Amino acid sequence: MDRSLVPANEETSSPNPKSNTEKTSLASYPKSCVECNKSFRTNYKLAEHMRKHTGEKPYKCSTCEKTFRSKIGLAQHEARHTGQYDFTCNTCGKGFQCKSYLIVHQRVHSDLKPFPCETCGRDFKTKQSLLDHQNRHLGVKPYQCDVCGRGFITKGLCKSHQKIHSGTDNRQFPCSVCSKLFVSKSYLATHMRIHTGEKPFMCEVCGKGFVTRVDLRIHSTMHTGEKSFVCEMCGKAFARRDALRCHKRSHTGERPYVCDICGQGFTQFTPMAIHKRLHTGERPYTCDMCDKTFVSKSTMMSHKKKHAWFQKPPDQNPLEKVKLKLKFKHKVKLKLEFNLKLKQYTPRKLSTRVPFPILPRLADVYPIKAYGPPCISNKGPHAALAILS
Repeated sequence: MDRSLVPANEETSSPNPKSNTEKTSLASYPKSCVECNKSFRTNYKLAEHMRKHTGEKPYKCSTCEKTFRSKIGLAQHEARHTGQYDFTCNTCGKGFQCKSYLIVHQRVHSDLKPFPCETCGRDFKTKQSLLDHQNRHLGVKPYQCDVCGRGFITKGLCKSHQKIHSGTDNRQFPCSVCSKLFVSKSYLATHMRIHTGEKPFMCEVCGKGFVTRVDLRIHSTMHTGEKSFVCEMCGKAFARRDALRCHKRSHTGERPYVCDICGQGFTQFTPMAIHKRLHTGERPYTCDMCDKTFVSKSTMMSHKKKHAWFQKPPDQNPLEKVKLKLKFKHKVKLKLEFNLKLKQYTPRKLSTRVPFPILPRLADVYPIKAYGPPCISNKGPHAALAILS
C-alpha cells in the first residue's frame, strides 16, 4: 500500500520501538521516594509526591492563578470558586472532587479509627493523622516556614502560621457570643465550647472534663507524674514540650514575642498580649459583682476574692457570714483611721533625730464596743481589749 494514502494519524499511531523502550524503562522505575523512603503503587503517584520535595507546582488555577502539585488538588480548589462538587457528604454537605477524599472525610462522622500508633496504642481516623502524631514521638517537624524557618508537626499548622507573614490571615468565622474571629469552622466550634460549657473529653482517673483533647492530655500527666521532657542545660523535667521550650528561653535569653508598640520582648505570647492591652486600653475581663474591668483573667480572679468576704460560702451558716463581714469592716476601718492619724502628725523642724510617730491606742482609734472585740481571748496583748468591751 502506498504510504502517501495513509492518514497522518494512522502513521503516527503505528508501533514505535522507542516508545516501547520508554514504557519498559518507566515500568522499571522504583516506587519508593529516594528522599523519604515513602512507597507508592504507581509511578504517577511517586512523581506527584516528588513535587513535594522539589517544590514544583505545574497546575495553575485560571481564576486566581494559585498553583498546585496535582490535578486533583487543582480540581478541588477550582470547585470552591464554582461551588460545584462531584461528591458530597450526606452528613454535613461538604463537597469533594475525588471519591477517596469523601471516604476519608466520612470517617470524621463515624467512630472508625483504622490506623493505630505502634508507640502508644492510640488510634486515628486517617493515615495522615497517624503520621502527624508519630512526628510528636520522634520530635520531628517536617513542615518548615519559608519566611522564618520555624518548623511544624502538621501541614495545617504551618499554613496557618505562614498567613501571619503574608498578611492573609483572614479570620472570617465570627463567634456569635463574643464576636471573636477564627480562621476555620473547626476552631470556632472548639471555641464555642467555652460559652456552652461543653467538655467532651473526660479524664478516666478523676472524671474531670476538658474542652480539647490537648487539655486532657496535659491534665493526665498530673496523675501519671510523667515528665519526659528534660532540659539538657539544668536537668529540670517538664510534662509538656512547650513548657520545656519556654523554659529554655530562660537560659538562652531568647524573647521571640516583641511588642510592636514599645519593642519590649517576652518569652511567651500570652504575657505579650496582656502587655499590649496597657497600650490599647483594652480591658476584656469584667467582674460580675462590681463591673470593674481588668486586662487579664488572673487579676480579675484576684480581685473577686475581695468580694468573698461578703458572700456566703456553700458550707457556711448565716452567723459565720456576719462574723466575717464584721471582721472585714473592722480591719478596713482600723487601717483607714490609722493612716489618717499618721498624716496629722508633723515632726519638729529643729530636731536632728528622725522622729517616730506615737501610735494611737486601738481603743481611741476605733470604737470596739460597736462591733465587738476582734479576739475573744483574755490572755496576752488582747486582754486589754477584752476588758474594754
